[in-house]
Amino acid sequence: MIKHKRTNSQNQYYWGVVVKLIAQHTGHDPEQIHEALKQMFSPKWYLGDKAIPTSTTCLDTIEFVEYTERCRLWANEFLGLSVPLPGEVTI
Repeated sequence: MIKHKRTNSQNQYYWGVVVKLIAQHTGHDPEQIHEALKQMFSPKWYLGDKAIPTSTTCLDTIEFVEYTERCRLWANEFLGLSVPLPGEVTI
């Protein structure tokens, strides 16, 4: 099976919509939000007993869709923030 790295449009949606809206809602810096989301939702690899989040730049298109969807759902459930789906917003 061929894996394709996340696309530019996926990256633009993540940073320009998901991260931006959560940052605006919480008052945190976008990079801080990205790091927190990565800690919570990026697939992990292990170094001894330490779980290390995979860099989102290493995620393929399917993994990145799953990652951004977990971020969206979390924002809705825990922050009460409605983050639009990719097709619902123009970036």
